[in-house]
Amino acid sequence: MFGVGTAAGIPVTPYFVMILSIGLIAVVIVGHIVAHMFGGSSNPTMN
Repeated sequence: MFGVGTAAGIPVTPYFVMILSIGLIAVVIVGHIVAHMFGGSSNPTMN
């Protein structure tokens, strides 16, 4: 869906990428907090 918009150069795309990256960072941070709360070693895939 967004691949077509990226190819066409839609101005909204940078905002979408920014939201995606911010969401990804937030998920990683929350994952770190949860992993530390539950001992950290329970999920070795999340460094």
